[in-house]
Amino acid sequence: MKDAHTPLTEGEKPLLTLDVWEHAHYIDHRNARPKFLGGFWEIINWGSCKLKFKSMADQWLISIENEWKIRTKSANEEFNNNLYINALSIYQEVLIYANRLNENASHCEELEIPFVQVFIISCNNIAYTHEECGELKEAEKLLKRPIYFVNHLMSSSTLAQIERFHLASELKRTVLAYSLFCQRINIKIDSSVLIQTHS
Repeated sequence: MKDAHTPLTEGEKPLLTLDVWEHAHYIDHRNARPKFLGGFWEIINWGSCKLKFKSMADQWLISIENEWKIRTKSANEEFNNNLYINALSIYQEVLIYANRLNENASHCEELEIPFVQVFIISCNNIAYTHEECGELKEAEKLLKRPIYFVNHLMSSSTLAQIERFHLASELKRTVLAYSLFCQRINIKIDSSVLIQTHS
């Protein structure tokens, strides 16, 4: 930041700050700003910075989950009012939030944010909206995504047995949603998807 600006005036929370105006270093170091900067790096409490960073990351993920809920509710209202194009636009934005949570899966687990369900719901909402618009290929593609996603998570060697059981349950639900869709529109189930679920 330049001049007298501070993250606080921008509505942001600083992780670590250093005042480099002359009043901060002139008494002890005169014009030797590099010496002042060198001393600063020696006294930083990195443990405190780490805790602040974790707290900020926690708040960021919780805010993403909350925004996902708000926008999903808004899209659901549009869908229920048969405003499918509006709903689709919001649902597609909402999927970005779901993907952000996926990128921070282990942190979401610590915070008990149900990132798997968030992603599945997001994909299903888009799929059902495509179906209402008659865009069946797009709907099918979106219903397959959660199957591949959950299958990928299940292939992780670091998963505990209880997590595998939970994911297996989610996988059954995603396969059922896809199967019912195929039944509804009278198309053949993609056998490669079913093979994926047994591999």
